[in-house]
Amino acid sequence: MLLAGIHLFIRPFLGFFSPDPEVLDRGMLYLGICCSVNFVPYCVMYILDSFAVGVGSPIFAMANSLLQSVVIRLGLSFLLTMGLGYGFIGLCIAEAVSPLPSSLLALLYLRRFKKHEGFVTQQKNTARNTG
Repeated sequence: MLLAGIHLFIRPFLGFFSPDPEVLDRGMLYLGICCSVNFVPYCVMYILDSFAVGVGSPIFAMANSLLQSVVIRLGLSFLLTMGLGYGFIGLCIAEAVSPLPSSLLALLYLRRFKKHEGFVTQQKNTARNTG
């Protein structure tokens, strides 16, 4: 529903910032690509980065966030716009796919944590059985 609402109201929303049809068209393209593709990976990445902070690994969360926002997004933006000549559409693609590697890395971290550290419920059950 959120995605449908975004697509229905993109043009009126962008009209608050500029009445220029070219600006509206580019804004619709950018938001259409990014809101259609990257909202789930962003959610996964930020939730699992917050999980990492909560279990005592803030360095992982910071590094993963920097990887996504600086290394992947800027690197891919430069490669697609300047290196391969895709221009604005390359920028949209880079923004859309940039959270994917960091989301996968965060999922691997969760899997590793689950395998090696366990969850609090497992620790509580162990404490109950020994105490």
